Amino acid sequence: MFTAVPHVLTVLSFRNLTVTTASLIMCLNPFYSIVFAIIVLAELPDKNVVAGGVIVISVAIYEAARVGLKKKSN
Repeated sequence: MFTAVPHVLTVLSFRNLTVTTASLIMCLNPFYSIVFAIIVLAELPDKNVVAGGVIVISVAIYEAARVGLKKKSN
């Protein structure tokens, strides 16, 4: 159930979101998990996890900006 419901919601989101936007949201799931662990469990990530998170967030921001610029030019 805890796997099926998010999967169904993800598939249903494709009706309202572009595939690029949906994939960016899915790529950010590890980031959300880390934030959740910090808030709920008071568990701080080590420097390797932070470095990986910075890379993932940077790529997500870059791709979102690239897609936004592409839409403006069309």
